[in-house]
Amino acid sequence: MIEPGTQAAPRAPLWAPCYGASFGEAFIRYWKKYARFDGRASRSEYWWWALADALILFALYLVALAGAMVGSSVDSEGSFTPGPGIAVGVILLVGWWLATVIPGLALAARRLHDVDLSGLFLLLLLIPSLGGFAILVMTILPPNPRGARFDRPDGEVPGYVAPTPGTFSTPQDYSRPQVPLPYAGPAGGQPLYAAPPPEEPPGDAPR
Repeated sequence: MIEPGTQAAPRAPLWAPCYGASFGEAFIRYWKKYARFDGRASRSEYWWWALADALILFALYLVALAGAMVGSSVDSEGSFTPGPGIAVGVILLVGWWLATVIPGLALAARRLHDVDLSGLFLLLLLIPSLGGFAILVMTILPPNPRGARFDRPDGEVPGYVAPTPGTFSTPQDYSRPQVPLPYAGPAGGQPLYAAPPPEEPPGDAPR
C-alpha cells in the first residue's frame, strides 16, 4: 500500500527492460512485444516467462496423455494403441509452438542485448546440445549498461517526438538521455544507459 503523499515508482515503458518484473508483468510484456527484436529484456522478464511456458507445456502434455489413455487399447502382442483424443493434445502442442516460436526468439534476443551481446548469437542454437548450453549461460549473465545501444525508444520516453511521415526532421539520438530516467535502474544499482566515453584531449596542432 502506498502511503499518502508518496508516489509509486513508474514502471519501465514497453521499449525498455523491466528490472524486477513480476510474473504477470513478464507474461504481459512477452505478448505485447511479440516480434520486437530490438531493445532489451531483464532476467526477471526472461525467466518468469520461461516458467510460464514450462507450466503451459506441462498442462498441454497432460491433455495429450489423457487423450491417449482414453479409448486406448493393447493387442495380444502387447502393442499399445493410443486413443483418438491424443490428436487434440498434439494439435494444442503444435499450435502453442507456432504461437510462441517467434516471440520466444525475440525475447531471447532482447535478453542477449541486455548482456550487451548481439542477438545473432541465437544461431548457436543450430549446434546440438552445446549451442543451447551456451545460450543458457548467456541468458543467466547480469545486465550490462552498454546494452543500451540496442534500445529503440518510442513515444513513451520524455522528450521523444515521433517523426511525421513525409516530412524531414533532423536526426536525433534518443538512445542515451542526458539524465537517467526514474525507472532506469536494474538490480545492483547499475544505470540503464551506459555513460558516454570520456573525451580525449586534443592532440598537437599540425605545423
